[in-house]
Amino acid sequence: MVVGDSGHGMLVKTFEGDWMLILHHPFSTPESRAKIYEVEETEDSFRVIKARVDLHD
Repeated sequence: MVVGDSGHGMLVKTFEGDWMLILHHPFSTPESRAKIYEVEETEDSFRVIKARVDLHD
């Protein structure tokens, strides 16, 4: 689950076919940085699996 002061997000599909969510956190600048999460597609939505802190700026 994504909580806290986050900005808009974008779902992208990797070259390997995995879904990722990218958003900026916190919402305020200049502290805002990209945060990346693994997500899975369900029957009618997407579900956040885990934060990919190894990919965070």
